[in-house]
Amino acid sequence: MLIQHTGDRRWMMTILLITVLSGCASVTAGPITTPAAIFIIVDGIPADVLENTATPVLDSIAGKDGYTRAYVGGEVGGVTQSPTSSAIGYNNLLTGTWANKHNVYDNQVGDPNYAYWDIFRIAKEHDPTLHTAIFSTWTDNRTKLIGDGLEKAGGNKLDYAFDGFELDTERFPHDLLANYIRAIDDLVTDEAARYVESDGPDLSWVYLEYTDSVGHVRRRARLLLGGPHRGLPDAQVQQGQAQGREGNAGAVCWPQLVMPILHPIYTPPPPQSPAS
Repeated sequence: MLIQHTGDRRWMMTILLITVLSGCASVTAGPITTPAAIFIIVDGIPADVLENTATPVLDSIAGKDGYTRAYVGGEVGGVTQSPTSSAIGYNNLLTGTWANKHNVYDNQVGDPNYAYWDIFRIAKEHDPTLHTAIFSTWTDNRTKLIGDGLEKAGGNKLDYAFDGFELDTERFPHDLLANYIRAIDDLVTDEAARYVESDGPDLSWVYLEYTDSVGHVRRRARLLLGGPHRGLPDAQVQQGQAQGREGNAGAVCWPQLVMPILHPIYTPPPPQSPAS
């Protein structure tokens, strides 16, 4: 199990790399086991919190297969240093390179350098018969970072994809508390468990977002309750929050959200003239 933790607690994720053995029956030779790998990305959880929280299931995995911390943030002060945005860390993990090579520097993923192959492309190039799958609460993991289906990214590399639900606002209407993300995480988790057990893909990527979203919600709430606009009507505060979210579609890093939230709902009073 791998844990990434940077000094800046705004960009943290828990990475579980679990190697499992899927069994296949053989009449002549008995059971045959084939190794498979599952990356489980749980966004927003730092290692120190995980290590001081009761996690019996994770403890059982760590007790059998080991536990360590890993770092995917680049070298501070060096050419590999990168902003603290989620997509950068994901692509560091997917490609095994830093942002100065894969060219992802924010969550918009505007111009990724697909010359640095991701793990799915490497797997398919090694053996086209390997079965790959992704289960994700954020569609851009597949469409932009992995670039599945894009010729310059290696074409079709995923045999099964379960994502896109955050774009379905009719089924999952967006709310300020990010409860829709929690519902999608639950859906993604259930399908990942079902599919891995039934089909046993060789390489899988599971991404869950609510643990990160709830942290942003709590920080926004603390700012709103303690900021200069204390006492504004709830409707006005909610309107400001909604405008902030619309102006930052896809943004994850907290500093990108602060100012758009505050500007629509608070106007500083004009300076007073000094007493004569």
